Amino acid sequence: MGCAHSRVLPPASDAKRRAPKTQDSRSSIPASQPDTEANSNLYPLHAMRMADFLALTCLEPHNALVAKGLVVALDFKGEHAGVRLNFISHQWLGYAEADPECAHLHTMQTLFRRVIAGESIFRSEEDWNAYSRGFTAENARSASTKHASASDKGSFGEEESVMRSESNFLASIADGWVWMDYISIPQTIGCESEEETLRVLADQQRAIEAIPQYVQHAQNFWICAPSNARHCDTGIECNYETWLARGWCRMEEAVLNLIRLGDGRPLLVTQPLGEPPRVKTLDKIDRAWNMTQRHSAVLTGAFSCCRLHHQVTSHDGSVTSIPCDKEKLKSVLCSLFERQLAK
Repeated sequence: MGCAHSRVLPPASDAKRRAPKTQDSRSSIPASQPDTEANSNLYPLHAMRMADFLALTCLEPHNALVAKGLVVALDFKGEHAGVRLNFISHQWLGYAEADPECAHLHTMQTLFRRVIAGESIFRSEEDWNAYSRGFTAENARSASTKHASASDKGSFGEEESVMRSESNFLASIADGWVWMDYISIPQTIGCESEEETLRVLADQQRAIEAIPQYVQHAQNFWICAPSNARHCDTGIECNYETWLARGWCRMEEAVLNLIRLGDGRPLLVTQPLGEPPRVKTLDKIDRAWNMTQRHSAVLTGAFSCCRLHHQVTSHDGSVTSIPCDKEKLKSVLCSLFERQLAK
C-alpha cells in the first residue's frame, strides 16, 4: 500500500503569478463543443453521474444501465448544458466483460473519492504542472526560449497552453459525469438473438463514429491502467504497457491528440492494483514526442476482434460475423484528419 503524502498542488496565488495565461471558466478545457445532435446519424453521448458511478458495485453493460436509467444521453444544448465530462480509457480485462473483477472500477472510484475529499492525487508538483499548465518547469523554460526566437505561429509557447485551476479540477470530478466504453457504448453482451445483435452492432458503429465528439466534450481524459491487473481469459497481466498495445486505447488517445492539437494532457493512473491511485501526466511536448511514433500507431495495435475470428455468439447460439475493428477505426481517423486539416 502507498504511504501517506503531503499536498503537492501549488497555492492558487502562486499558480496565477507564474502563469502567463489562465482559464477558469466552467469548462477546464476549452472546446468548440460539437453536438452529436448536429449529425443525427451519430449515437448520442451517453454518460453516468459521478454519484451514481461511485455507488456502482460492478460495471454493467451499456444496455442494462440505460434500461435502469443510470446512463443517459446528454443534451448539451438543454438539460445538460455545461456539464463536465470525465472520459475513462481502459483496457478490457476479459473478452465477454470489460472489468469482471471490478479492478478498474474500484481504482477509479478510489481516485475520484480522494479528489472529492480534497486529497492530492498527483505524484509530484511537476505532474500537477504538466496537467494544469501544459508543461513541466523544464519544458516550459525550453518552450518559452524557442518561442521567443521563432517566427512561426505554431511554435510551442507556454502562453498557448490553457491553465486549469485546482478548484475547477475538483468541480469537474465532484459535479462531473463519467464516460467509459462499456457503460457508454452499446454492447452485444446479453443479446438474445442474431436480430438483436445486428441492431446493437448498428448502434455500436454509430457510437464508434462519434468518438471524436465524445472526446471533445471531455474536460478530463483518464487512462486507467493499474499494474498487476489480470485478464480473466488469458491470465496475462494488464498494465500501462498492455494498454499502449491495444488498438482501441491508441485510438482514443489519438483522437484526443488530434482534437486538442497535442494539448490533451491525459491523466495516467498506473500504480500497482490496490495501492492508492497516484496520477502521472506527460506534458504536451513529452506526449507529442512519445506518442507520434509508428510503433504506437492505432492500426498497428492489437484487436480482440481478430483474436476472436470476427464473430460474436448470441445466447441462442447463433453466430454473427462482424467486420474488423481496424476498418471501422480507419474510417473514423480519416474523417477526423480531413476535418482537422480543413480548419
